[in-house]
Formats: sequence, structure tokens, C-alpha cells
Amino acid sequence: MTQETILVLLAGLIGVLFAALVGFLWMVVRAGLDHEPHTRDNRQGSASPELRDGVEAHEGSPRQSKVAA
Repeated sequence: MTQETILVLLAGLIGVLFAALVGFLWMVVRAGLDHEPHTRDNRQGSASPELRDGVEAHEGSPRQSKVAA
């Protein structure tokens, strides 16, 4: 390989690494600016049958898991 070819490949590699760095920083900034707490909350709900908004939880609801957490 000639020196010119090596420089072109090195410049392309630096360009790809720079683009990856910019993309990563963009994701970090976007995640830091996200102020909605429900976007990162993957919980399905409370495991205990406590009062929620003044309404008692249903005991035999088909949507609730049968396995105790």
C-alpha cells in the first residue's frame, strides 16, 4: 500500500469514529433532557393490594399476576 492509501483509510476511520462519538453524545444529551419520569419506568404496577386513588384493588383481576412478587 502506498502512503496516500493509508492516509485515506485513516481519514475514513477517523470520520467514522467522529460520527459515532457525535451520535453517542446526542443520545446522552437527549436522555439528560428527558424530564418525563414515566419514560424510564418499566414497572407494571404495585404488587401490594393497597388503595390507589381511593379505590381498593380488585382481588381476582385477570390482569394481575397469580405469582406473588
